[in-house]
Amino acid sequence: MFHIEYPRSRWEEPGYTIAENTSSPPIRWADITTVVIHYPGHNTFAHPVSPSEMITHTRQSQRYYTDIKGYSLGYQWLVSLGGDIIQSRGFDYANAANAPANSYSVSIQIHCEGVGDDADEASPAQVASVNQIIAEATRRAGRPLTVVGHRDAKPTSCPGAKIYRQIQAGVFRPDDTPPSEDAQMKPLEVPRRAYDSRIGKGGPGPFAAGETRRIELGPITAAFVHLTAVGDGTTGYLTISGSPSPSPASILNFDADRITSDGAPIGCPTGAIWVTAHEASVDVIVDVFAETR
Repeated sequence: MFHIEYPRSRWEEPGYTIAENTSSPPIRWADITTVVIHYPGHNTFAHPVSPSEMITHTRQSQRYYTDIKGYSLGYQWLVSLGGDIIQSRGFDYANAANAPANSYSVSIQIHCEGVGDDADEASPAQVASVNQIIAEATRRAGRPLTVVGHRDAKPTSCPGAKIYRQIQAGVFRPDDTPPSEDAQMKPLEVPRRAYDSRIGKGGPGPFAAGETRRIELGPITAAFVHLTAVGDGTTGYLTISGSPSPSPASILNFDADRITSDGAPIGCPTGAIWVTAHEASVDVIVDVFAETR
């Protein structure tokens, strides 16, 4: 179990406790697949250094969220400039910082100096503390979790370019094992079918025009996916994305009654992709030909 320098008992105040100001349910560990890394992204409050500053800062943040936003701090854990771990929601309540991924993710905010892409990267002490939290979350989930930046879940600059590069480099992981040298996309000997919307194949039916569906690919971080569109006499196109934010780029155009298909590599840091049908209804088949684990 990791050491929490600042449990809620050290900083909460009456009327502003997490329990009094959240309606979020307990975490469902069976649903957790992802750890999402954040940074403050603003300098509303001076970043704390000393114990008294840390307590004051966390109280101010909780008051701000409660009074202005109407709910408690959405993050589950905060990591100070010095690498101290601060319990916010902890592992007691589902997070509210990762919409639309709250139900299947854990949130960690890393304090850093600077704003936007000029913000500092996480220090070695902060990396060590974040990895302690990830290790505990992994233990509770009972399986490896994917670590992503907030920008992978929604359109935002969070957690800044420098911390995001650290995420991509694999410095945030539940132990000190370096990233595998052969962590590259590997062709599958037998391609696997990940999704088939056709009712006759057990699917839920065709996509409506403009509809987006999340499609699980499994515990992978990237894949070469092959999409097949089975049209019904209408014309449209498909897009895919590795996050809920829709892509503006078409991967496949479909028309008339033809069955059309095409493939492309896609990053999927949460182990899922989002497929959107544009302009027309269509059945969609997704096959995986190569993947990175």
